[in-house]
Amino acid sequence: MCELPGDKMDRATATERRDDSIARAVDHADRVSHAWSVLAYTYIVSWAKGSDEPFLAEEAIASALEFGVPKPPDGRAWGAIIQRAARAGLIVKAGYREDRYCSPKTLWRRA
Repeated sequence: MCELPGDKMDRATATERRDDSIARAVDHADRVSHAWSVLAYTYIVSWAKGSDEPFLAEEAIASALEFGVPKPPDGRAWGAIIQRAARAGLIVKAGYREDRYCSPKTLWRRA
């Protein structure tokens, strides 16, 4: 059971809410910056193919922003891009690593 302050929900409900938030964030990004998700996905896929080293999503995102991919209005839009690459079998989970705030994050690698 996933718990939020003052709220309890089952995993299916939590997953549905997460996926809905991510979908709304990427739709908003595409409305603000035409075809943002296409540009972001293309960059992330090519970036992941460029190395055999495992990476955090935030490292790939930082590279995309430096390259010129526009920053989306809501950072959750990047979740849709990473999930799409994973579902397409282009990247796979390679474990976990702490981010700069010592929070465990998924470590990815190209498939």
